[in-house]
Amino acid sequence: MGSIHWLSVSAVVQAASAAAVAFMTFYLVRFTGRYVNEMRKANKLQEQANAISSGLLARAAREGAPFLVAAESGSSGQRGGGAKVTMTVQNRGGGLAHEITVETTWGDASLPSLGTGDNAELTFQIDTGWDPHMPPHILRFRFKDAQGTAWVQQPNQIPVEA
Repeated sequence: MGSIHWLSVSAVVQAASAAAVAFMTFYLVRFTGRYVNEMRKANKLQEQANAISSGLLARAAREGAPFLVAAESGSSGQRGGGAKVTMTVQNRGGGLAHEITVETTWGDASLPSLGTGDNAELTFQIDTGWDPHMPPHILRFRFKDAQGTAWVQQPNQIPVEA
């Protein structure tokens, strides 16, 4: 009689163990799947945050960069003949701009540097064909900031790294 009792207890223990293993496996699979999904969501959110951060850093760099503006400040010449046009270039942005090249429809001119709020005058000259209604137009500015980063700026546009 003792052996029958032992077999039934052993069967009950085995069944309980199997049930416990099945129960643990079910919850392990269920929670592992949930964990994987949560990590996938967290990774996507981190990628989005990184994209936003890099965009903001690029914007901050552009906003902290020098911002150059040029306007005609004088001209002299004879219609159809030669002429000189003076332009005032100003740094209205942040920080020092150096190795500045101002590209115009009349050619290029250079400035060594402009600090924030500084002005400088450039003179452009043509020998023939001057029309007072067609002054030189700024095509773009090329310059470096205080850290040596090269920038290109179209007129009235935020500069972009070259």
